[in-house]
Amino acid sequence: MVLEQCLTSDTVNWIRGTCSNAKLYLSTEGLGSSIFEYTPMPSIVLLKEWKSPVTCTHNEWIEDLKFHNDFLGLVIGHCKNDAVCFELRSSATLNCLWSIQLEEVCSMYATRCCPMLNHQWIVVAFRNPRIFHIFSDGKLISIDKKYRSPSNICQIGNNLLAIWDQKYETLLYRFKNQISSLAIDITGSDEADSREIIRLIFTNLRYLNFGGLFQCVYAVSLFDKCPFEHDFSLQILQSFPFMKNLTINCRKAQINERRRKSKNDDENVLIINYYNLTELQLFQVPEDYLYLIQKHAF
Repeated sequence: MVLEQCLTSDTVNWIRGTCSNAKLYLSTEGLGSSIFEYTPMPSIVLLKEWKSPVTCTHNEWIEDLKFHNDFLGLVIGHCKNDAVCFELRSSATLNCLWSIQLEEVCSMYATRCCPMLNHQWIVVAFRNPRIFHIFSDGKLISIDKKYRSPSNICQIGNNLLAIWDQKYETLLYRFKNQISSLAIDITGSDEADSREIIRLIFTNLRYLNFGGLFQCVYAVSLFDKCPFEHDFSLQILQSFPFMKNLTINCRKAQINERRRKSKNDDENVLIINYYNLTELQLFQVPEDYLYLIQKHAF
C-alpha cells in the first residue's frame, strides 16, 4: 500500500470526508459548511461545491457525513441549542429526504454517524454520551446511554460495529443485530471492568451463534498485568480460528502459578488447530502455559 498526498488547499479547511465508488465528498470546517464533490479517478477533479444554505444555514455546521446507497447522511450541529440534526440527503442533488432532531447531544463536541443494514443509521454523541439508532424512514428506534464517551463509529463487515471511546482510549465492539447488547472492551483502562466484560462475552460464546463473525479476525493480542486463567484464555483463542498473528503478554508472570485442574482435564486443555497461524509472540507467560500451547495448539 502506498499513501500519497493528492489534494491540498490553502483556502479551505476540510474536516470530514466520505466516498462512493465514483465520488469523493469533503465537508469544510466552521459555520455554513460547504461540501466539495470530486471524482477521484483517473485524476481528482472538482465536480461541484455545495454551499450554505443548501448544505446548512449560516449558523450551523456539518459535524459528519457518510455516503451510503446513493445517499448522504449528514450530522448538522447548531450553535444555539443542545441538539443536532441527522438528515438523509440525495447525493446527486443534496435534497433532504427526511430529518430528525437528536436532543441533549451538546453539538460543540464530536457527533458521528454510520450506516447500517436495511438503510438504518447509528449516530454517536461524545460529550453527553448517547448512541441513537434510527430507522430507514427517519424514526428513532432507540437511545443507548450506557457507553462512557463514544466519539466515532464504523462498520466492520455486515454484523459488527466498532465504537471508539476517546476519553478512555478503548475500542468497543457490538453486534449490529443486537443494538442493546453488551460491548466488548478489549483495551480498557479499568482492568477489573474490562476483564469482567470480556469474560462475560466469551463465557457465553458456546450459547451464541455469530454466523462467522470472527472469521475476519487475523491478529489477536491478549494483555494483562497478571496471567490469564488458562480456561479463560482458551475461550478467547478458540473464537478466532483464522488468525495469523497471536500475541500473549502477561507482563507480571507468576512462575510458580499452576493452571487450575478441571474435572475433565482433556476438555479443559483442548485448543483448536491454527492452520493459518504464522506468527506467535509470548511474553512472560507461565511455563505450564507454554507447554500447553506447544502440545495442543499445533
